[in-house]
Amino acid sequence: MKKHHNLLRDHQDRILGNWLQATTDTSTRINQLMSRDELQRMCSQFLQKLQQGLEQAGAPDLQRDGFAGLREFVQHLATDFAERGVSPSETASYIFSLKQVLFPFYQDDLDSKHLAGASWEINNLIDQVGLFSFESFSLARERIIKSQGQALAELSTPVIQVWEGIVALPLVGTIDSIRAKEIMEKLLESVIQYQADIVIMDITGVPIVDTQVANRLMRTVESVRLLGTRSIITGINPAIAQTLVQLGVDLGQLNTKASLRAGLKQAFRELKLTVRPAKGSQ
Repeated sequence: MKKHHNLLRDHQDRILGNWLQATTDTSTRINQLMSRDELQRMCSQFLQKLQQGLEQAGAPDLQRDGFAGLREFVQHLATDFAERGVSPSETASYIFSLKQVLFPFYQDDLDSKHLAGASWEINNLIDQVGLFSFESFSLARERIIKSQGQALAELSTPVIQVWEGIVALPLVGTIDSIRAKEIMEKLLESVIQYQADIVIMDITGVPIVDTQVANRLMRTVESVRLLGTRSIITGINPAIAQTLVQLGVDLGQLNTKASLRAGLKQAFRELKLTVRPAKGSQ
């Protein structure tokens, strides 16, 4: 019986052409995101890795060492698709479509005695590759989501050095227990990094300030104080002030200001700094 890799090698140009045509005829995002040259290069490399694997592994089993090159290629392919927004089902369907492309060539080259067995072997191998691509895609998506989560966490606690000895932390959005922990850790790191004397925490963008949020702010202020740094809470508007009074939250120990501007002026006064217009600017 003709070996799989020999069959792929003997018809490589026609198989590539038919698979490329089958891929471009579908309406998946793969076609929308990749040019025909990119698709041709991808299909060609895939077939090359598949043929090499079949020749080196000795059997159509994806777990064999001979298929290491194909597994690595599929991992890169799945990662690239995940980053481009292609779905896992589209990724797997692209690979599964090769079965339909290959079958006519097996029909032409093999007699009826060997056709069924050879077709089952190559289809089973392509199924393994398709499932492997699904697993690789899932791992890639997890890495992307984790990376995006870390980026969002960084953006949600932007500590800014606004002046020598003064850092500001403008808070936006809901503060739950997990985020409160991140805020405290990031703020304490920044206090040490910038050798800050004063921290301004602006809560203008925090939609709800209740007992829990106030307690978390006070714990953060107390932790900052232990490092020898003073804190100013800004952004407490009349509505928030009334809410805190109704809740019985005692902010008497905190230095509070209505606006970030007022907080910055207070910080300048405490550090005995003065900002004056430059000469000739008036």
